[in-house]
Amino acid sequence: MNRLNNDLLKGYLNYFATFAFYIEDKRSAKLYSIYFTIYNVLTLALITNSFLSLMPDIDKMAVLFHHFTVEFDMTAHVIICYYCRPNIHRLVEGLNVTHDYQSQLIQKFVTQVEVERNEKANQILKGSYIACFFTCVTFVLAGVFDRYILHKTKYFLLVPMVFPLSLDQWTGYIILLIWQFVALALAVGMLFCLFDFLYLFYIKIITELKILDYALSTIKERAAEIRESNEKKYNKTLDHKMGDYYEESIKHCVIHHIQIISTFNDMRTTESWMYFIGNAVILGLLVCTGVTLLTDDLLLKIKFVLIMGITMVYVFFFFWMGQDMSDASEDILLTLHNAHWIDMPKKCRTALLIIMARTMKPLIISSVDGVDITMENFMALLKAAYSCFNLLMQMKE
Repeated sequence: MNRLNNDLLKGYLNYFATFAFYIEDKRSAKLYSIYFTIYNVLTLALITNSFLSLMPDIDKMAVLFHHFTVEFDMTAHVIICYYCRPNIHRLVEGLNVTHDYQSQLIQKFVTQVEVERNEKANQILKGSYIACFFTCVTFVLAGVFDRYILHKTKYFLLVPMVFPLSLDQWTGYIILLIWQFVALALAVGMLFCLFDFLYLFYIKIITELKILDYALSTIKERAAEIRESNEKKYNKTLDHKMGDYYEESIKHCVIHHIQIISTFNDMRTTESWMYFIGNAVILGLLVCTGVTLLTDDLLLKIKFVLIMGITMVYVFFFFWMGQDMSDASEDILLTLHNAHWIDMPKKCRTALLIIMARTMKPLIISSVDGVDITMENFMALLKAAYSCFNLLMQMKE
């Protein structure tokens, strides 16, 4: 298990470092952040210049605006990730760190949960590498299709762009092509790093709540386990009341609940900014897709509608993870209600009431603009997108 944990930790740290999402060494992280920020700012300037030069061509303007929003998102994330380095490392390194209940009953359940958590995290890591590769390949094939099959462009480019150097000379053409390949790889990698980080946070919180839920449902069994353990330790029957063992059992639940809330609050600012920037990119994509509906280029429409569909699935998982965390935190209330609290002493009932009072305020992630990451707001986003499309179609007519 320890070897698996170490391999998983190294895998995520290497993956994040590849796309400057997280670099462990502070000096290297600062240098890489400055380098990528300068590179992205120059890319944004190049896209802006191309946008102004190609302004009459609405097809190319939509493509450029889409890439501008993605590059802007990447620039913002590089800066945010530099200042949030401690949180990112704490999450990855502490993925399998949980409260020690000092109970064999709980330890068996924790081991089972850790295996499931590591398997899911490992699958997401492998899936991200594959998804990054195929996304880049798809963009390359789209460029090949536009240049050599449809003959829409004079040169093979990933994005229609005006470059300061002449593309008729091979030096200018090669520089622009390499520039676009690097920008594409970094942008795609950063987006998948963002998803992986949010997913790691999700499985960390959701599995910790699962362990707490199990601990609350086995208070009586753990109290008996503590009594039996103490009797074996002192090799005699103790005169302690059962309420003392209930109190010891519940104390671990209270501590664990506090740790979960603390972890959630420590990550909240980082999560809020990442959700906010991700939502901003989605709005930019919706605008681009709407603009393409005003054009007569059927292939461009199909391309953007497909991109929007994939992106909406991507966003759906963001909102679903936020909703699932909120629901899991509320499920603790039902477990507390069925925890045989009537048979417990007053001090134990008071502790359970404290947990219950805090659980009545569910763990909800909100972006910095105040939007809660819930399925209700996801449906509101879909309705807004549908209204936007209807408006644009009416404008076209």
